[in-house]
Amino acid sequence: ESRRVREAAVGGVGHKDVNKALPFYIRALRNGLNLVVNRAGDALAELGNETVIPQLIDALVTRHQYIILVPDVPGGVRSDGSSMAAGQAMLPPNIELLLASGQLPYGVRVQEYPPTPVRMKEMTVEKDEENQSVLNALNLLTGQNFGFNEPAWRKWYTAHRGGAAKKRKTKP
Repeated sequence: ESRRVREAAVGGVGHKDVNKALPFYIRALRNGLNLVVNRAGDALAELGNETVIPQLIDALVTRHQYIILVPDVPGGVRSDGSSMAAGQAMLPPNIELLLASGQLPYGVRVQEYPPTPVRMKEMTVEKDEENQSVLNALNLLTGQNFGFNEPAWRKWYTAHRGGAAKKRKTKP
């Protein structure tokens, strides 16, 4: 939780221990909590090298599950037999009849007093998150900036890796 503790931990990894620490941060890039993914990106910005670039590219945008509370309002059937979507207010039958027959040309305003508490239910949703700390690490390690465009990063990495391999082969 503490930023100072995290910074001290990353700072405490000596040059000889970097290779031991990298797998933990790489694994954290796939964590279910987006906060952990970004913290791993921060650490890899300091400790990382070219070997972590593919994993950083994979973690630019990650999908996470969140549990949210939504009203638990069942759908219903109106007095005329038509169905009602969940969340729509159900009117008393006599009011619906007056509305349908045009006897309430200005509509009605239904106000519950006291208001009925709304039951809530948990719902799981998935959301893609753009990880700014991971992008910052990529920018720092590569000197490039393709934003959150993963295909552009992959294309650059493939070309860069191929170019680096050719340079090594040509040296005697």
